[in-house]
Amino acid sequence: MNTAQKTPRKQKIAILGGGVGAMTSAFQITSEPGWQDRYEVTVYQMGWRLGGKGASGRRAPHWRIEEHGLHIWLGFYHNAFRMMQQALTELNPEAAPVAVGHTPPRIAQGVFLLCEDAFEPHSYVGAYEAFDGDPTPWMMQMPTNDQKPWQGGALPSLWSYLSELVQLLLGQAGESVHARVYRNEHPIHHHSLIG
Repeated sequence: MNTAQKTPRKQKIAILGGGVGAMTSAFQITSEPGWQDRYEVTVYQMGWRLGGKGASGRRAPHWRIEEHGLHIWLGFYHNAFRMMQQALTELNPEAAPVAVGHTPPRIAQGVFLLCEDAFEPHSYVGAYEAFDGDPTPWMMQMPTNDQKPWQGGALPSLWSYLSELVQLLLGQAGESVHARVYRNEHPIHHHSLIG
């Protein structure tokens, strides 16, 4: 009689694409203890670059950053920041936290040590809206706090969100004049991709 135990078959998981959602799925699955014994995970991505809309890279000869999607993370992306900090902590378990946005950022083997190195706080945000065919800037000074978006437990309370909204609206009361002055001092030059 054969008493040897059969090795359980691994569940095959195919992750399609290399965008943020796909990489989040891969990260969560492979964060489970013993995942190698239970799963065989394969990521299928067209091309070599991961990141989807969040991908960026550099191109010769000037090595400027070229990006085609998201390049800012707002403070309310709590889960994204926490996952990024968890991934960086796994890569660099000995790294000690430092002040956010300190200079120069710590990098080891081409990877930021922690979120404190990878992100820099910025509270002045601008966007453009076409108004009567004319681009109109909306420049906003967002409220700040001393929290790190990758730390902490539960999400802020409804009262906290309402308080921040009131601060934002009060801060924007004087900004509409600034937007008109900005538009007049910095004219927009339209560029066409088709000649």
